[in-house]
Amino acid sequence: MIKKELNPEHGNRLKESLEDARMTQKELAEKSGYTKQYISNIVVGKKNMSHESAAIFSKILHVQKEYLLCESDFKTEDDFFEEIMDFGDFKNNVALALLEVFDIKFVSTILETDIEGVVTEDGPRVLIFDKEFLLNRKVNMDGVGEERKIEFLTGKVNGTTSDIKARVEVDNIRKDIPFDTLHYLYRDIFDYAKFKCDKFKKEFSSL
Repeated sequence: MIKKELNPEHGNRLKESLEDARMTQKELAEKSGYTKQYISNIVVGKKNMSHESAAIFSKILHVQKEYLLCESDFKTEDDFFEEIMDFGDFKNNVALALLEVFDIKFVSTILETDIEGVVTEDGPRVLIFDKEFLLNRKVNMDGVGEERKIEFLTGKVNGTTSDIKARVEVDNIRKDIPFDTLHYLYRDIFDYAKFKCDKFKKEFSSL
């Protein structure tokens, strides 16, 4: 049987997570069912953490199991989501700027929130995700100053309830079109840009 190489980073991350949770090794042992000696051996780098213990520790310490096992650098799901959204915001702004170069302006998203009877025309302008991503997200509506949760992927156009819409302006003419239409345009643009950039990188490496 091949002995698994020790990874002292398991111990560093467990120690850090314990400190963040203001919990002692003894308290973790009591809550998890593992011995204090087992936990101490991990912390000092004498033993690797198992997948089973990481799964239990992660729930108690409110961190991701993958973080404890050094399979991810994101300590919590919120950290992961924040990173994705930061990068998403950047890509979103690039997409919006590129569209405006060609006189296509994404004005707003039309959707309903969890407040009964309230329909906003200033929803999240997120092109990088499928519309289903918006469901159950809390967003800060422009000019409102408070967060509202999206529970319905529907909008109301001229008094008629319909699928979520994107309000778009082309050559000073505004229309409400299906959100997917704009989302797929964004995806096509970035897919082609990625193809061209990957091709350039291959050619560049051979120069």
